Amino acid sequence: MNITMKNYKNMNKEELLELVEQLQSRKKYGLVWEDKPEDVVEKCKEHLPVLEEVAERTLEKDENGVTNLLIEGDNYHALSVLNYTHAGKVDVIYIDPPYNTGNNSWRYNNDYVDSDDPYRHSKWLSMMAKRIEASKNLLKEDGVLFLTIDDYEIFQIGLLLDEIFGEENRMGIVAIEINPRGRTTNKNFATSHEYILMYGRSSKSKVFDLPLTDEQKKNFGLEDETSNYRLLPFRRSGGLSVPKDRPNSEFFIAFEPKHKKIVGVGGSRIGSYKDQYKTDTVFVYGKKGSIEECSIEDFRKSYPNINMIMPIDSNGKRRVWRWSDREKILRNAAEGEFVVKKVKGSYSVYLKDRTKSGRKPKTIWVDSLYDASSHGTNMLKNLFGGEKVFDYPKSLYAVIDTLKVSKAQKNKKVTILDFFAGSGTTAHAVLELNKQDGGNRQFILCTNNENGIAEEVTYPRVENVIEGYADVEGIPANLRYFKTTFVKQSEVSDDTRRELVKKSTEMICVKEGTYKKIYDNKKYKVYKNNDHLTGILFDLDSVKEFKEKVDAKDMPAHLYIFSLSHDTFEDDFADLSVDHTLCPIPESILEVYRKLFA
Repeated sequence: MNITMKNYKNMNKEELLELVEQLQSRKKYGLVWEDKPEDVVEKCKEHLPVLEEVAERTLEKDENGVTNLLIEGDNYHALSVLNYTHAGKVDVIYIDPPYNTGNNSWRYNNDYVDSDDPYRHSKWLSMMAKRIEASKNLLKEDGVLFLTIDDYEIFQIGLLLDEIFGEENRMGIVAIEINPRGRTTNKNFATSHEYILMYGRSSKSKVFDLPLTDEQKKNFGLEDETSNYRLLPFRRSGGLSVPKDRPNSEFFIAFEPKHKKIVGVGGSRIGSYKDQYKTDTVFVYGKKGSIEECSIEDFRKSYPNINMIMPIDSNGKRRVWRWSDREKILRNAAEGEFVVKKVKGSYSVYLKDRTKSGRKPKTIWVDSLYDASSHGTNMLKNLFGGEKVFDYPKSLYAVIDTLKVSKAQKNKKVTILDFFAGSGTTAHAVLELNKQDGGNRQFILCTNNENGIAEEVTYPRVENVIEGYADVEGIPANLRYFKTTFVKQSEVSDDTRRELVKKSTEMICVKEGTYKKIYDNKKYKVYKNNDHLTGILFDLDSVKEFKEKVDAKDMPAHLYIFSLSHDTFEDDFADLSVDHTLCPIPESILEVYRKLFA
């Protein structure tokens, strides 16, 4: 009998035992854990999260800059709100979640999770899964997620991210040295590293080259009219460098010493493998610049004093060239991309390796700037006048370089989210990047206020970076501070709708990026930025007055209309002269929350 899960409710005892046996015998691959209920998640089934602004913490120091956001509250609630305001709008997510080391540094349902808790991994995975799934909806199609972690949960989180994003979108895992001295408290090894996992939202996501360091730039000390360059031996060395492995890459390069020019490249070899010098044709430039193939006899008549350089190393061992494409070699030679030198009586061929804007990132990062003690803990102390306010902050420069691997390096208007904001290193890194290249990148931070972290660490750090501290000049930027609060779901759904609309103003302003208040009364509210208006109509009896106010500003308008249904009252707004869109509230909010909290 083949028993499936579809009819398990109607099974007798024997059938249930058979089902258990079948399930136990199945082969499995992947991550399996016991999902543990979480209070903050369960709360959303009866209380809908919204935003409430803390106006006195607003910072406005850059008239033309974007508005950055700091949301105080459990990050699950913050992510729920962002699913309404920022779905598909985030370019980069950078998170540094609790590492679940079991040292009473992480709570689950208000209880510390220690190393003896039998459900330690399940609780941590349950927490992470819900938040990462919610955050994935926020990423653009080419967006990326960076997650830092250490050995305690590296295996679990890797499988979880494979499951959520797809193994095909795993873009890389970096080991980064964050403690050069090593943690001597570890049992077997003095651990000095942690990991950065990078996942793409889709196949459109990309890894970007890291900019060259000053040391790397020094290697390109030669210069011509095109750029700086260095010389690389054109003869291949190392792996796959012998003719047996790459037979099509062994041929002569014909050098004419009088005019110091490469004038030909050997064609296909003839005869046995040992006859490596024998060829019946030579590739040369034709009269009109095309690549032609001529006989070896005709070539020698044209160039009687030619030097045929073979890829032989200093020990007389046969090697191969870096490229096998003869046409590519000739065209690059004509453009001056090769240098031929006489070394110890024989000629050697070198390729001009030109300076680039960056280098492909490696999977091991070692740099004194990544030291979390020097450039994390000590930097934070300096920000707070010598006081230690946070344990284990990230190195500012490690976060900056991580962001540079993403499109945040070249795109100066990206949005970067950190929903485990901690001390606010991600915000600091974004502001530093903007300072370096005049960018207008936006950060969104989410953190709870456990032990006063949001109010006493995260916000003051961002404020100090913007205003300036000690002898460090400030970086002008704008910030708005919000707290998550809730609307209780009434048994009478219309009551819930009315209450949700009353408390939706801040959410809508965040969604639209409009914070300058134009009109504010019980009937309607209107806000603006440099691009458009945002209007919120609460009282349907005030449609005429509301339209007059919107038309008078002569700007494109996004209008949110209170409705107990999906009705946007398009007929009532048909005579509006400005370009506009209409959206029913709270239905558009409730649609998002139904998907999240179902």
